[in-house]
Amino acid sequence: MPSIPTEQRSNFGLSSADDGDIAEARIAERRRNQCGRLEVEAAASYLGCSSSFLNKRRLSGDGPPYFKIGSRVQYSIADLDTWIASRRRTSTSASCAPAAA
Repeated sequence: MPSIPTEQRSNFGLSSADDGDIAEARIAERRRNQCGRLEVEAAASYLGCSSSFLNKRRLSGDGPPYFKIGSRVQYSIADLDTWIASRRRTSTSASCAPAAA
Protein backbone atom coordinates (compact mmCIF):
# COMPACT_ATOMS: atom_id res chain seq x y z
CA MET A 1 0.00 0.00 0.00
CA PRO A 2 1.40 3.43 -0.85
CA SER A 3 2.20 5.64 2.09
CA ILE A 4 0.18 8.75 2.73
CA PRO A 5 2.15 11.97 2.21
CA THR A 6 3.05 13.81 5.41
CA GLU A 7 1.15 16.93 4.31
CA GLN A 8 -2.03 14.92 3.75
CA ARG A 9 -1.60 13.19 7.13
CA SER A 10 -1.36 16.53 8.92
CA ASN A 11 -4.37 17.94 7.01
CA PHE A 12 -6.47 15.15 8.50
CA GLY A 13 -4.98 15.29 12.00
CA LEU A 14 -2.93 12.10 11.67
CA SER A 15 0.52 11.50 13.04
CA SER A 16 3.33 9.67 11.29
CA ALA A 17 2.78 6.83 13.78
CA ASP A 18 -0.71 6.04 12.42
CA ASP A 19 -0.88 2.68 10.66
CA GLY A 20 -1.40 2.92 6.88
CA ASP A 21 -4.75 1.09 6.82
CA ILE A 22 -6.09 3.04 9.78
CA ALA A 23 -4.92 6.32 8.27
CA GLU A 24 -6.55 5.49 4.91
CA ALA A 25 -9.84 4.66 6.64
CA ARG A 26 -9.77 7.86 8.69
CA ILE A 27 -9.04 9.98 5.64
CA ALA A 28 -11.86 8.31 3.67
CA GLU A 29 -14.28 8.87 6.57
CA ARG A 30 -13.35 12.53 6.90
CA ARG A 31 -13.70 13.09 3.14
CA ARG A 32 -17.19 11.59 3.26
CA ASN A 33 -18.12 13.85 6.15
CA GLN A 34 -16.70 16.93 4.43
CA CYS A 35 -18.92 16.48 1.37
CA GLY A 36 -21.98 15.70 3.49
CA ARG A 37 -22.71 12.41 1.74
CA LEU A 38 -22.32 8.80 2.86
CA GLU A 39 -22.06 5.59 0.88
CA VAL A 40 -24.58 2.80 1.62
CA GLU A 41 -22.60 1.06 4.38
CA ALA A 42 -21.80 4.32 6.18
CA ALA A 43 -25.40 5.53 5.81
CA ALA A 44 -26.68 2.25 7.26
CA SER A 45 -24.30 2.60 10.19
CA TYR A 46 -25.42 6.22 10.67
CA LEU A 47 -29.08 5.12 10.82
CA GLY A 48 -28.40 1.99 12.87
CA CYS A 49 -29.70 -0.42 10.24
CA SER A 50 -28.19 -2.82 7.71
CA SER A 51 -27.10 -1.92 4.20
CA SER A 52 -29.57 -4.59 3.03
CA PHE A 53 -32.41 -2.59 4.64
CA LEU A 54 -31.42 0.52 2.67
CA ASN A 55 -31.01 -1.49 -0.55
CA LYS A 56 -34.54 -2.90 -0.15
CA ARG A 57 -35.98 0.52 0.67
CA ARG A 58 -34.38 1.98 -2.46
CA LEU A 59 -35.98 -0.78 -4.52
CA SER A 60 -39.44 -0.27 -2.99
CA GLY A 61 -39.14 3.53 -3.10
CA ASP A 62 -39.90 4.18 0.58
CA GLY A 63 -36.38 4.83 1.82
CA PRO A 64 -34.44 8.04 2.18
CA PRO A 65 -33.62 10.06 -0.97
CA TYR A 66 -30.29 9.14 -2.54
CA PHE A 67 -27.84 10.15 -5.23
CA LYS A 68 -26.77 7.78 -7.98
CA ILE A 69 -23.28 8.71 -9.16
CA GLY A 70 -22.17 6.24 -11.80
CA SER A 71 -22.62 2.87 -10.10
CA ARG A 72 -22.28 4.34 -6.60
CA VAL A 73 -25.17 5.23 -4.33
CA GLN A 74 -24.75 8.03 -1.81
CA TYR A 75 -27.02 9.53 0.82
CA SER A 76 -27.02 13.12 2.02
CA ILE A 77 -26.66 13.30 5.80
CA ALA A 78 -29.35 16.02 5.84
CA ASP A 79 -31.71 13.73 3.86
CA LEU A 80 -31.04 10.86 6.28
CA ASP A 81 -31.85 13.10 9.23
CA THR A 82 -35.07 14.32 7.58
CA TRP A 83 -36.15 10.79 6.62
CA ILE A 84 -35.50 9.34 10.07
CA ALA A 85 -37.38 12.26 11.68
CA SER A 86 -40.37 11.47 9.42
CA ARG A 87 -40.42 7.94 10.86
CA ARG A 88 -40.92 9.15 14.43
CA ARG A 89 -43.96 7.71 16.20
CA THR A 90 -45.57 8.27 19.57
CA SER A 91 -47.74 5.15 19.58
CA THR A 92 -47.52 1.61 18.27
CA SER A 93 -50.95 2.07 16.72
CA ALA A 94 -49.82 5.08 14.69
CA SER A 95 -49.72 4.58 10.94
CA CYS A 96 -46.39 3.56 9.43
CA ALA A 97 -46.99 5.86 6.48
CA PRO A 98 -45.34 9.28 6.83
CA ALA A 99 -47.81 12.06 7.65
CA ALA A 100 -49.07 14.10 4.71
CA ALA A 101 -47.53 17.54 4.37
